[in-house]
Amino acid sequence: GLELGATATEGTNNVAAAARTRVLGVDAKLKWWTSENAYLLVQGEFLHLDRDEAGWDVVSGGYTRTPVKGSGGYLFADLNWAQRYDAGLSYERFQDPAADGAHASAIGAFAGLALMEETTVFRLDWRRLQPARAAAALVDPAALQQLTLRVIFSMGPHKAHQF
Repeated sequence: GLELGATATEGTNNVAAAARTRVLGVDAKLKWWTSENAYLLVQGEFLHLDRDEAGWDVVSGGYTRTPVKGSGGYLFADLNWAQRYDAGLSYERFQDPAADGAHASAIGAFAGLALMEETTVFRLDWRRLQPARAAAALVDPAALQQLTLRVIFSMGPHKAHQF
């Protein structure tokens, strides 16, 4: 199955300054069954922000508007090659507002095991985040490494299914 989507939202930040925010996005998701019990899931999204920052100018005695623009997105792939096993990769890139709009990026990998069914899952995630370089900096900041063991357990009503 293939799913495509688009998102748009807009609102007023400051009525007196006529400051507005607009967010636009597109996304896609592909689930490709490779056998009766295995599939590849690929999904991604891109977002764009256009925002007015309202401020007060003491000299002129009026509001000012400073445009702020940013964009970012991610791509994610998950290969479930058996009923209980999956692994995947991820990539994301986004503009960091704290670094004057410079881009930060992250890559990741994971592997998972479902013991009985999808309500009990163990997943080992690795992620490497490269923060954005500030405008005045001469070198990139050090990358951050993260390793997480996730245990996902859920209870509650759900539809009957084969596992």
